Amino acid sequence: APPMLPAPPLPPWSAPPPMGSTYQLVFSKVRGELEDGISIADIHFYDEAGGEVAIVGAENPGGSNPNPNQLAENLIDNSSDTKWFDANMADVDALGVGGSGESILILEIGQVAQVVTYAFFTANDVEKRDPVSWDFGILRDDGFQLLSQVRDLDLSNMANSTGHSTGLPLGRYGSFGPYY
Repeated sequence: APPMLPAPPLPPWSAPPPMGSTYQLVFSKVRGELEDGISIADIHFYDEAGGEVAIVGAENPGGSNPNPNQLAENLIDNSSDTKWFDANMADVDALGVGGSGESILILEIGQVAQVVTYAFFTANDVEKRDPVSWDFGILRDDGFQLLSQVRDLDLSNMANSTGHSTGLPLGRYGSFGPYY
């Protein structure tokens, strides 16, 4: 497992981000050309002071996952040895049914707080499942409040768990983020 990262530096902004208790990531693209799904090992939220904001629940509504050992709960177990997988990113999912082309994660923090930055780790196996485009925001009673977007992220300079650049050959643990 990769070592835990220190709190990420804070991004510049003109106003602090709004507060919420339920956050959402909507993934729309992965690295591979022949998409068969998306996979992430671990995710972390941080507040304005750089302290970690505990995520107490993770769901993948409408997700397609035939493996009961690769569910959304694995994203918040603080272990990069487990992962979440969703075949909904595929044209045809793992069960042979057409996927939606996107994958949704709903992350509960259990209290109202600001999430100023977030970071996640790639899974340690299939590179083409690394996310490169997504929306991040707060899920509210009246809908989704978009806070940030990442489009066509260039992963060529992403460091692996040993600090080497790109390709992630040694276990493929790479950190995305911080983002906001």
